Amino acid sequence: MNVVFRRRRSGAESLRLLLAARGYDVDLYAGGEALLEAKLDSRARTCLIVDYLMPDIDGLTLLGRLRTQGWSESALLITGHFNATLEARALAVGFSRVFEKPLDHERLLDSVALLKASL
Repeated sequence: MNVVFRRRRSGAESLRLLLAARGYDVDLYAGGEALLEAKLDSRARTCLIVDYLMPDIDGLTLLGRLRTQGWSESALLITGHFNATLEARALAVGFSRVFEKPLDHERLLDSVALLKASL
């Protein structure tokens, strides 16, 4: 299962379609809090793709809270506010990679494939 969350529904839906075309099952969540309430199965082979800035919680805080709940799967961060400090903080929280908007879809798909293969 792949979980995708981004700020705008249209962007999330586009990303869902892109991943589904490559054969991935994708669940969309309306916000970070909705994702936390879903109580992701820590045994599920999941790759989280999350936007940095969301209305209810930022991506770093979201992944930090998931980690404290025992969720240990792969995560990718998407941001329109890329800088070296944010990247370092994201990697320290546990993101495998940070992608700057506008997205390079092929690089994102390659990263998802590599992460899924390592699960």
